[in-house]
Amino acid sequence: MTEQKGDEFNKEAVAAMQKGGWFGPSKSEKLSTAIDLYIKAANQFKIAKNWQKAGIAFNDAAQLSLETSHGNYQAASNFQKAAEMLRKVDKPGAMKALERAVQLFLDDGKFASAAKNKQQVAEIAEEDGRTTDAIIAYEKTCDYFEAENSASTGMGCLSKAAYLCIDAMEYEKAIGLFERISTYYSTNKLTEFKCKTYFFEASICRLFLGDTVETKKSLFRYCDMKADFMKSREYTCISALIEACEKFDDEAFGAAVSEFDSIQPLQRWQTTLLLAVKDKLQTQNLEDDLT
Repeated sequence: MTEQKGDEFNKEAVAAMQKGGWFGPSKSEKLSTAIDLYIKAANQFKIAKNWQKAGIAFNDAAQLSLETSHGNYQAASNFQKAAEMLRKVDKPGAMKALERAVQLFLDDGKFASAAKNKQQVAEIAEEDGRTTDAIIAYEKTCDYFEAENSASTGMGCLSKAAYLCIDAMEYEKAIGLFERISTYYSTNKLTEFKCKTYFFEASICRLFLGDTVETKKSLFRYCDMKADFMKSREYTCISALIEACEKFDDEAFGAAVSEFDSIQPLQRWQTTLLLAVKDKLQTQNLEDDLT
C-alpha cells in the first residue's frame, strides 16, 4: 500500500510541474510543490523498503531543488538521502549522488560536509573492491578536512589510503602517504608519539623495494623530525635490518624480525614484506655459495 502511495505522489509531482495557464502557479510554486511530493514519495518507498525507488525519488527532489533560488543546501541534503537509499542496492548510483552533494558543499565552502560525503564515496569504493578509486577518494577527503582546519580527522582517512596502497602493491605511494602523515603528527606534542609507527612502516616498504641506501638516509631524516625516534624499538629494528641487508645476512635479518615481533606483533602485511626480503637475501647467499 505504501509503495502504491509513493507511485501516486510521484505522478502528482510530475503533474505539478506540468501545470500551466495564465492563472496557474508560478515556477517557484510548482518547484516547491513537486519537491515536497517527491520527498513524500521517497518516504513511502522507504517504508516499503523499496530502496531503488526511494533513492530515485530523493534524487528527483534534489534535481528540482537546484532550480530554486538558494536551493544548493536542500539539493545536497536530498542527494545525501538518495545515496543512503541507493547504497543498499546500487552502489555506483549512490556514489554518483554523493559526488553531486560533495560538489554542492564545496561550492558553498562547506568543506566539513564535503569531506564527510567524500569519505562515504571512499568507503563504498573500498567495499566494492575499487581500490584505486577508494585511495583517491580518501586522499580528497583528507584535503577537504584540512581545508576546514580538521587535519587530525583527515589523517585517519590518509592512513586508510596508505594501507590500501599496500593492498594494491603501490609501495612508493604508500611511503609518501606514511611520511605525509608522520610529518603532520610530528608537529604536535600530543600526537608525535604516532610518528614512529609510520616511520617504521615506510622503512619496511623501502626495504621491500630493495633500496637499502634510501632506507638508511630516511632514518636520519626521521631522527631529525623526531629526535627520540632513535631510542625507539622501531628504530633499533630497522637499523638491524639495514645492517643485515648490507651484509646479506638472512639469519640476522630473521632474528631482528623475530625479536621485534615477540614484543610487538607485526601486522600481516609487514610480515609478508619482511619475509620476502629475507627470502631474497637467502637466495642471494645460496647463489653465492654455488659460484
